[in-house]
Amino acid sequence: MKIAFRSVSYHDKPIEVAIEKVKSFGYDAIELNGTTLPWSNPHIRTDMEENEINHVAQLLEDYKLPVAGISSHFDLITEETRAQSIELTKKQLLKLKKLGGEVAVGFSSFQPKEYSSEKTWDLLIDSVNQIVEFATEHNIKYAFEPNIGMVVHNTQTINRLIEAITRGKLYVTVDTANIMIEGDNISEFIKSTKDNIVHVHMKDGKGIPSDWEFPPIGKGNVDFKNVVSTLKEINYTEYLSVEYVGFEFGKYKDDIDEVAKNSLNYLKALINE
Repeated sequence: MKIAFRSVSYHDKPIEVAIEKVKSFGYDAIELNGTTLPWSNPHIRTDMEENEINHVAQLLEDYKLPVAGISSHFDLITEETRAQSIELTKKQLLKLKKLGGEVAVGFSSFQPKEYSSEKTWDLLIDSVNQIVEFATEHNIKYAFEPNIGMVVHNTQTINRLIEAITRGKLYVTVDTANIMIEGDNISEFIKSTKDNIVHVHMKDGKGIPSDWEFPPIGKGNVDFKNVVSTLKEINYTEYLSVEYVGFEFGKYKDDIDEVAKNSLNYLKALINE
């Protein structure tokens, strides 16, 4: 297994700084943040011009740093914005391809209060079918991750979505903290979706679906030793991508550089056991 670092931790720094840091710490790759969040802007925007993407591609080549993937999170359910979300996802997939990556991480978003469960799922399935079809045509793996409180949030809902997709293969991103906080067994999640897993977010967590936080790796309740052991059991060889957002979810004051270094050493030790 290889270890990557998601650039969202450096949301307040330019992409040049994020790439330099991730490489200098010894990571095998970088996962690029393409998601606009209330507290951060993406490193890879959907409206980036070709010269901007070429600049990032050159940086990655200069630093010899592969792209493990890109986060591509949009609301795939709300009718007023769904078509735009699908098109924005497609744009990001094409930018990912130009940067040499092949895994795009998506999620479902929340169920609108005024929607029935049936309507919500019908809209989500249609959106994902469109994206998966496009991704397949461009040799991109669209990998869904469960997210706390969202429509797709656990083992049962990710498998329901996988089974409903008919226009290609829907891949899976394992998010360790999200799965644990939702009350699912992470090892069982991995075994249940093993044929679809292409990416793993190594993220620590504490709490319950109504009240949670994401501390640095090793300071929460995720059993990473068991996670790595289960991934070895299914012969997973792709990236473990460190995702740290504890500065926003838990208000942890840990130095980001130190979290990145410590996380890398922690995971290397587990892999080598």
